[in-house]
Amino acid sequence: DINMQAEAIDQPTAVWGVSDRKARMNGTWLFYTEDYRYEALWVDPSPVLNTGAMAAVEPNFSAYSNMPPAVALWQIYRKRWIARWWQSQGLRIVVDLNVASNHYELNQLGIPAGWRTFATRGYSSRIDETYMEFEQAQSIAGEGVTPLFVVYGGGKDVKAECQRNGWLWIPEIVDVRRGRI
Repeated sequence: DINMQAEAIDQPTAVWGVSDRKARMNGTWLFYTEDYRYEALWVDPSPVLNTGAMAAVEPNFSAYSNMPPAVALWQIYRKRWIARWWQSQGLRIVVDLNVASNHYELNQLGIPAGWRTFATRGYSSRIDETYMEFEQAQSIAGEGVTPLFVVYGGGKDVKAECQRNGWLWIPEIVDVRRGRI
């Protein structure tokens, strides 16, 4: 539902499964961690709502380059279904663009034209893909619209690219804890 897209990244941000899942969290949930940490949300997506969060990035169920398209489509379907259910319960959503490049077209299924809020996982080793994901965000948002593009993690190199391009960068909690950022 385009009317239930996040218009901002409400603070604080936290990664589901890394932070306490039952604590109150009035910000934005991210799902850029191992799939097993949020796999249970496919059975019952309500725990995210129970935290009081304002927004969430779609769960980033892995869609690797070596996965057959049917498997990638299943992963994409699951994140879109959960996100749509959350929207029906009042949670605002950020679309996840972080899939292998050979699954980009599949990953655009279910995203309405004009959507403006996107996120991806940053990696210093795949900055070219981050640019391609931003291009997708621009295309979906429409001509003359600058999408809100969020990049989680990736270290100092990714942070610098985000600053150069006006993308919102969120540091990984492990980097913050270790004083690397």
